[in-house]
Amino acid sequence: MRSFMPLAAIAILSISVPARAGQTIIPAGDAFMFGGEQTAPVAINGRNSGRIPVEISAEVQGMTVYLRTVAPGQDFEQVFGSGQIAIFRNTSKTARAALQFDLTDEVKDLEMRYRLAPEK
Repeated sequence: MRSFMPLAAIAILSISVPARAGQTIIPAGDAFMFGGEQTAPVAINGRNSGRIPVEISAEVQGMTVYLRTVAPGQDFEQVFGSGQIAIFRNTSKTARAALQFDLTDEVKDLEMRYRLAPEK
């Protein structure tokens, strides 16, 4: 099992504090995750800007809760509670997925990472 992607892969994510906007490319079979340490809810407005569906889940007290699947070109809005980990899973094993998003709440020290998504 892979743990963390190299720093170069994380550089694909571009977040600027004032705009709180970003884009990420999720490698085939991987998941993009953030949060877990935040003390307030985080609201995300986004768009699946790629050609692959992306599943959105939340890790709550060690359990993963499926929330929805976002189709290519579809917009989404999702709120993750304090301490929850947001999980965006690429549903393809062969192609990368892409998301654009805005974080609508001020969040300091929001941890972001990639991981190999578990098999379904």
